[in-house]
Amino acid sequence: MTEKQKDVAVQGVFWAAILVLAFVFTVGFTYFTKIVFAAPDNHLSSKASINKLSGSWDDAVDVLTVVTYPHQKLHEGYSFHVHYSVTTASTDDHRTGIMFKTPNTTRWGHFVLTASASDPAEVIINEGPTLADSGDGTDKLILNRNRNSAITSTMESLEDTATVGSVTTMNETEMAAVGPSAGLELDHVFVKGGSGPFAIGGVSRGTEEYLLKQDTVYLVYIQNTGANANSHTLSLDWYENTGAN
Repeated sequence: MTEKQKDVAVQGVFWAAILVLAFVFTVGFTYFTKIVFAAPDNHLSSKASINKLSGSWDDAVDVLTVVTYPHQKLHEGYSFHVHYSVTTASTDDHRTGIMFKTPNTTRWGHFVLTASASDPAEVIINEGPTLADSGDGTDKLILNRNRNSAITSTMESLEDTATVGSVTTMNETEMAAVGPSAGLELDHVFVKGGSGPFAIGGVSRGTEEYLLKQDTVYLVYIQNTGANANSHTLSLDWYENTGAN
């Protein structure tokens, strides 16, 4: 055998070994991952492990699928939504609001807010305001964003008879009667008219989200910054989680 033939033979053996190793690695990794995340009778594939990693195995395409934690809470039935829209009179400072109280438990709400207005306005999130008369709003049901789930939100309205799973909505007349004052202003954002909706608080969920304080009243509202018949919309979204909040 010539030197050239020897070199060719050595190279052939080398690349054959590389292909075998690549095959073994691919098969081994796939098998290991499937055992960890998919096998229901394996001690490594407990629900806690899968939930912690927000992953599951898709047998249809034989891959690991991963979702964000808020998306996972939607699938579990712990993601909620409520909205309220009002067109105001052509009066400066007229308001549209939603208020609710969080439960005195450690099932905390991870809360985000979007808002829009047809004309210039300002949006405020107020924690723990003083209310002259909390019973003057209108009760509105909180929706579960998983429409196949019967789980109810733990937030409650502020009517004279509070309702768990509802919020209190207010137009300007009702806001004036409720008479909110003081409290801690968590956010105060000016909204450009005719655009939106705008996320209030940040540009992504990580910077926009508030982890609400338990056993506390929250008030969110839009207020006109000019004498215009202004179409206000508030959209509140949150998921609820107990334990490692």
